[in-house]
Amino acid sequence: MSSVKDAKYEPFEVEKFTQAQWEETTRYHNEVQAWLFPELPAKSVEDVKQTYTFEDPRRHVYRIMAWDDSREKMYGAGGLYTSSEKDPKHEENKHIGTIRITIREPYRRQKVATNILRQLARRAKELGVTTLQCNADLESGKAFCRKHGAKVAARAFLSRLKIGDVNFDMIDQWRKEGAKRAKGVALERYSIIPEKHIDEFISLMTELIDLEREIARDSGDEERVEGHFVPDAESYYHHAREAAKRGKETVIILSREPDGRFSGMTSVDYNRKTEPGMVWQGLTGVRKVYQGRGIGKLLKAEMIAYLKEHYPTMIEIDTGNATTNAPMLSINRRLGFQTVRDNVTFKIGVDELLERMG
Repeated sequence: MSSVKDAKYEPFEVEKFTQAQWEETTRYHNEVQAWLFPELPAKSVEDVKQTYTFEDPRRHVYRIMAWDDSREKMYGAGGLYTSSEKDPKHEENKHIGTIRITIREPYRRQKVATNILRQLARRAKELGVTTLQCNADLESGKAFCRKHGAKVAARAFLSRLKIGDVNFDMIDQWRKEGAKRAKGVALERYSIIPEKHIDEFISLMTELIDLEREIARDSGDEERVEGHFVPDAESYYHHAREAAKRGKETVIILSREPDGRFSGMTSVDYNRKTEPGMVWQGLTGVRKVYQGRGIGKLLKAEMIAYLKEHYPTMIEIDTGNATTNAPMLSINRRLGFQTVRDNVTFKIGVDELLERMG
């Protein structure tokens, strides 16, 4: 019987994967999901295949998996995500690598994560990456990052709104107040943005992402998250098509000003098959020049009212929030969102990490 000390660390090569390995990878994936979202049903082998074979044109992915001798039991896995030449901000982002490592609970504290991290760091060095960043949800992951010398770069948390706790009288009030304060503003709803609006939509998303970065600069953390990831039309439509193939439904609500510009947006994703009852809240924000007129509350209220009517099986809405985004935190708290867990982004130089690991 093989020991975890004899684990085989191998790159993920989809063309060489056997059916038995896919089934074991699915069991592993569902264990990880259960740590973070125990209320979700287990994924099928086909669902997991789609997740692992999805390609984002803006990034390269290098995965390492830890197997026993038979390659039928997986101890853990890790991934390194780097900017590709199709990333609009490739020159700004090419020195950054994002890593994610997950280890099955019985095999933690047995050097599996450390061995995976070493291989990912060496690969990053080969690619010319100089900075590594990692998001940690579990306390064990945060301790692992600190052990290897990584510093805190950002803090965020997952918040959850139970639909049964929503004050729909307040929702109606926000809709009425928003319509009154933001006179002339029209709301538009899409599942996918029409090509005739895509340039203005990309401009809006870019400005909102930049605004989040601006807010984060004053967070007071030890370091700052590096990287500037902005959308482009090609990657937007690619993601939309692939998401639809996996059964994901998207709702986007935009506010359009009398001058023709989009001033704000909110979006959600819902997958009735793999994530029944759970809606994921995406980017919500208002351009700086149009703030102070209740548009943010109006967008949020319109979305919740729409979801209640059209998604009767919805149980909860989950969203991520940076601890520095006070305006959106205020809106979410008034809506009734409760913190589920925190998330910390860590950062370390590749050379420093390799030196520390020996």
